[in-house]
Amino acid sequence: MGTDIRLGLVHKTPEGWRWLQKRVDVERNYYLFAWLSGETNDRLLDRKSIKTPIKPIAEPRGMPTDIDPIDTSNFSEYNGSWLSADEVLSATIPTIVECGMLTLDEYKLWDGKSNPQSQGLDLLYPANPLKEPYPDPNRWIAHFNDPSSFLDKTTHVYIEFEFILSHGFGYFLYYIKSIAEKHKEEVRLVFDYMS
Repeated sequence: MGTDIRLGLVHKTPEGWRWLQKRVDVERNYYLFAWLSGETNDRLLDRKSIKTPIKPIAEPRGMPTDIDPIDTSNFSEYNGSWLSADEVLSATIPTIVECGMLTLDEYKLWDGKSNPQSQGLDLLYPANPLKEPYPDPNRWIAHFNDPSSFLDKTTHVYIEFEFILSHGFGYFLYYIKSIAEKHKEEVRLVFDYMS
């Protein structure tokens, strides 16, 4: 079971905060969720797709107190939060070290530095690629520091590469920017997560 975000947009008017959109469709993106509020950092670290946690824009703040509670009653106080559009658009987008595995054949095609998926290669996450009941990682994972010494003994190669976080959710930033430009008054994202 995965984690999804429930996100709405509000803007400030002379009468108070009003909904622009009660529901914004956002695809499941654990990198985005971790960057917004740290929500899925543990999941990314557990599956070993990142080496260190992603620094969130802000830790969860709860629901905004200056919006009518009825308007936010569908959101969870447990992991609910909000960010201004300005905070999102001005936040530094980190470059992270992503890690995973390539099959031996795909490793030989990889350029050795960029995201393998940008080259059409299938990045796997450390798990059990041979689906063995008691896997021996030393037998099937060659480490990226010296894979050449293992290539005759392995089926998969562990790799690390730098990844600019926004490459996975540029569409989201573009959308928030277009909303903020259209509505000159303050715009906020109100959100929570569902598992």
